Order: sequence, then C-alpha cells, then structure tokens
Amino acid sequence: MSPPDKQKNFLERLLARWGGRYIPIAQQGVQLLSFLFASLGIFFILYNTDLTPLETQRLFQSVMLLVLGANVLLLIAILLLTPTARRHLDLWAAGEPRPEEEEKEAWQEIVTAVPRFSAIALIIAVVEVILPAAAYMYYVTEDINVAIHVALGGFLSATALITVDTILFETAITPARIVLLPRSFEDQIAGLQGRRMRTRLTLLVSSLIVITLLMTIPVAYQQLVNVMAASGIGFDTLPSLQIQFTLISFLALALGVFLTNILVRTIDTPLRHLAEVMTQVQQGDLSRRALVTGLDESGIIAVRLNHMLEQLEELQRGLEEKVAEQTALLSRRVAQLEAAAQVA
Repeated sequence: MSPPDKQKNFLERLLARWGGRYIPIAQQGVQLLSFLFASLGIFFILYNTDLTPLETQRLFQSVMLLVLGANVLLLIAILLLTPTARRHLDLWAAGEPRPEEEEKEAWQEIVTAVPRFSAIALIIAVVEVILPAAAYMYYVTEDINVAIHVALGGFLSATALITVDTILFETAITPARIVLLPRSFEDQIAGLQGRRMRTRLTLLVSSLIVITLLMTIPVAYQQLVNVMAASGIGFDTLPSLQIQFTLISFLALALGVFLTNILVRTIDTPLRHLAEVMTQVQQGDLSRRALVTGLDESGIIAVRLNHMLEQLEELQRGLEEKVAEQTALLSRRVAQLEAAAQVA
C-alpha cells in the first residue's frame, strides 16, 4: 500500500506523516485521559471520606505522581510490544518496500497490541498506582477505611480508564492495521486466531458492571454508616452489612456476566457458522449453504451469502456445460480429421 493521499481521513494522514512513531504517540494521546479519570477517582474518595485539606493535597499529589509514572511504564511497554510493526510503518511512510518475511510478525504485533496493552495497563494500575496510593494514605491518615476507599476509587477509575482506552486505542491504530495487513492469506488468518468476539464483549460488559457496582455500593454503604452514626444506632450490625453488600455485588456481577454470555452467543454463533461455511466453500464445495438463524445483520449476511453461492454454482455449472460441449465438438473434429487422413 502507498501512503494515504488528501482524500484519506485524519488518522491516516497522521500515520503517513509519523510512520512508526504513530503507535506510541496514539497510545500516549489516549493515556492523557488517565489524569482526568484519576481526578474522578479522587473525587470519589473525597466524597466517601473526611480528609483534611493537607491529607487531600497529599492524596492528589501522590496519585498524580503515580499516574505519571504509570504512563511512562506504558510507553516503554508499547515500544517493546511493537518493534517490527513500527519499523514496517516507517518503511511504508517512506514509500519503501517492506520485507515480506517480516510481514507476519509485524501483523501479529499490531493485532495483539491492544489486548496486551490493556492487560499490562491493568497490572501497572494495581501494582504501581492503586496499592501504593492506598498504602501511602494509610500511612498519612492511619485510618484503614481511608485506605479501603482509596483502593476502591483507584479500581473504579482504573477500570473506567482501561475500558475507554481500549476502545479509543483500538480505533486509533486501525489505519496501522490496514497498512500492515500481510499479502499472504495464511498469515492474515494466523494473526487473527484467538480474537474471539465473545471474550471481548463479555469483558467489556463485565467492566461496565464493575464500574456501576464500584460507583454505587461503596457510596450506599457509606451513607448508611453516616445515617447510623447520626441517629445513634450501634455499629454491631456493620460486619453483617459488609457481608451482605459484598454478596450482593458478587451476585450482580455473576448475573451480569451470565446474561452477557447468553447475549453474546446469539451474535457469535451465527458468525462462527458463516465462517465455517466460507471455509468449506473455499475448499471447493459450492453446494454448502448457510443457515439463516439470525434475525439481524447476521441473517442478512447469510441470505446474501447463499444467493452469491447459488450464482457461483450456476456459473460453474454453465462453464462445465460449455467445456463439455467444446470437448465434444473437438472430439468430433478430431474424428473427422482422422477419417479424412485414412481416406487420403
């Protein structure tokens, strides 16, 4: 592929200008949201705790410093994950040919960049930001409840940030994936193995459920504690309430994941069936037809695929008939020539 012209979209023009630098720049551009989501996490913590101005200042400074360090680590990670892909993008932007023997490696790097980045971001968020921030605020306030709310606020902001980052980063590097698509059909398929829609959608919806639970359950629990304290009710029931809130959270998460899995199956199963039919057609069996099980776009695709296969089968049948006719005609002419030669 040649570098995009003026008719291409904004991201493709940036890719043509930056080449391999486009990937880390896009990743860092997306990561700028980390400071916004960290601020939202701090607001969540302040809403559920009674920190002094000095403690609030230390919380803000420590979190922002840890988030900055996390962004540096993520930049290093994305550079280590995509060396071949970035080199091929540099060659593409310069208009130079890309080594064909490295196309598969570059393709696998670019298609796995987002899920690997998300997994690493989650690990860094927990190990480098959330746990140190909670430990530091426990050291500052000597209050375990503050540390717990810092951890909950950290998990809330990290889950929301990683979910949004994954979607935006996936969109941002789409032009790079188009450029790095290998010429070999086998390499294209090999790079896409394991990219399951069911897993991705289940993780996405589960993240939304976790975000909702982290935003509501701790706030509801804290408000209940405040009401009990204001009314003079004893705190003997707090351990029981904690268990009940925790149980409700896990049940809601489990139910959400279960229903999500059922919903995703209704999308994933017809698409997998279509892929199997296409594989068999590719092997030469034009008689195969897709089952029209979906009532949405998957059903429309199945109907159109069946219509296309009927046309191809009819075309193949017509070509076979013409070949048979021409073969019979040639056979008659050969027989006539042989008879004429014998007479002569």
